[in-house]
Amino acid sequence: MKILTSIAVLAVLVGGASAAQSNGTKTIKAYYAKVDKLTLKKDVEGLRKLMVANTAQDYLFLFPPDRSGKSKTRTRQETINDLEKVMPMIATFSKASTQVKKLVTAKDSIVAYVIIDIQMTSLPKGDGKIHRLGSRILAEDTWVRIGSDWKLRTSKSAGDSKTLDGKPFSQ
Repeated sequence: MKILTSIAVLAVLVGGASAAQSNGTKTIKAYYAKVDKLTLKKDVEGLRKLMVANTAQDYLFLFPPDRSGKSKTRTRQETINDLEKVMPMIATFSKASTQVKKLVTAKDSIVAYVIIDIQMTSLPKGDGKIHRLGSRILAEDTWVRIGSDWKLRTSKSAGDSKTLDGKPFSQ
């Protein structure tokens, strides 16, 4: 469902060698913790501000290829627009958790391999039913140093699994 994909975009630690990289790991950890907290509160404005402040202007979310082999992307603004569109369709979030499994550091970049778990309840749609939605996303996030700041440049989805009312499904 588009809701799961859009929420997944919002989002996906080990290591740190230099002071700048250590600073980068702190920024990364803080970012994911804030995304989780704001998501649970359904704070669209807070998420928008956080994304603008912590992503590069040329940020891209890269979807895995679809069945035909085509890949889609979302810019920072498209991601924010999707968030603003789908958040009102969600009644509550029962879980928003980003777990950083591994960090790979280089001089001016850090790649964070993350697992994002989201559980939510939708508002009733045309069928009048409330649905439980879940998503587990594997992502590869590339952070770059821009001046003295660390910014998220790309989020690449390495795959996901989705549930609807506790049963697996695919879009």
